[in-house]
Amino acid sequence: MEKEKVRKIDGLGRVVIPIELRQNLNISENDEMKIYMQDGKIILEKN
Repeated sequence: MEKEKVRKIDGLGRVVIPIELRQNLNISENDEMKIYMQDGKIILEKN
């Protein structure tokens, strides 16, 4: 699996998490994600 993916942000501020990453991280539809900023980076964590 590639380590890096590039996605564009849509008009509502959404970005798609590629299926390969969701499968590897066991992220499913309707899972809650914690979103925060740390050291100038946006961090997503499965809640």
